[in-house]
Amino acid sequence: MRQFKALVMDLLLIALATAMALVIRDNLDFSWPRHRAMLPYTLITLCSAVAVLTLAGISKTMWRFSGLTEYGRLLWSCAVIILIAVLIGFATLRLENVPRSLPVIQAILMGAFMVGARVVMRARRLQRSGTSSASTMPAAQETVLVVGLNAVAELFIQAVAESDEPKIAIAGVIGRNERHTGQLFRGYSILGTPEDIGQVLRDLDVHGIMVDRIVVTLPIDRISETTHKVLGEIEDGTRIKVDYFSERLGFARQTLSERQRLPIDTGLTKSWDSAIEQRELTSASIRGYWKIKRLVDITFAATLLLSLMPIILAVGLLTALGHGLPIVFWQQRPGLNGRPFKVYKFRSLLSAHDENGQRLPDDLRE
Repeated sequence: MRQFKALVMDLLLIALATAMALVIRDNLDFSWPRHRAMLPYTLITLCSAVAVLTLAGISKTMWRFSGLTEYGRLLWSCAVIILIAVLIGFATLRLENVPRSLPVIQAILMGAFMVGARVVMRARRLQRSGTSSASTMPAAQETVLVVGLNAVAELFIQAVAESDEPKIAIAGVIGRNERHTGQLFRGYSILGTPEDIGQVLRDLDVHGIMVDRIVVTLPIDRISETTHKVLGEIEDGTRIKVDYFSERLGFARQTLSERQRLPIDTGLTKSWDSAIEQRELTSASIRGYWKIKRLVDITFAATLLLSLMPIILAVGLLTALGHGLPIVFWQQRPGLNGRPFKVYKFRSLLSAHDENGQRLPDDLRE
């Protein structure tokens, strides 16, 4: 419901930007017949926006926790929306009654309105909480699951992003309740609630993501007994470490006196050896050969993808009929310089867990 409201608000801003673009183009002329003639192009723009914003996951981002990463993706989405609207408008209407300069003004206003609305929401939240904004960057080594949607969680993510030598890969975030699941927090997916941590870890394991540490940013006195029990079982029964981050920062008083936890390495400590290795990798990655190879790879992959589209659609249909939805399965694999990336493929097996959450052997999933 929250995502639907965010999408509707974005569509209203896009419609307003289109109307204002025409007013500016016509020297502040508010003539209704002029706007009525623009209605077909406006509808095409809105339909394009629904498709692009949905595919880009724009509506999943919580506005009050938006950042530079989301703003950049939003501006790119605006450019794609205008490009699609112009192509469809030219193919169907020959862009009649649409001034040639209007799409440019429209794109500028769309980006300004949509980014501005998010900046205002974030500024209001920061004013209340007294925190500062920060952009996120993907990290590459220890895998961490963050528990909590608050300023401490933002602080941890900011520390990871701004580290000179990042060693942490954030697998996702655990929200407060079910309505947050599926949204984005500082660019990371909200995977579930604190009570669902066990299931979240099993789902990540299926996708090839092994969590090394759970960073709890909630104060201990605000964690339910059920969550305490789940975290305790995970810490005692697995190799995963549980790090009460807000407590270590002095933001919360320790209430579990019976538990004597040793300080846990944050993973942000510098190492001269790894720093030298990182400089060598960076120097190698900027060579001209790799840039040309990257361009060739993208061109070849795009051509192959378009050529095989009929076969891909047919296989997707057969997968849906044989295994149900979703038809696509992803796993995390090591890529360039050891950085993880996602591999997408059609499902060839059934669900990895039964109705009781128990892991099934592969021979029962065929």
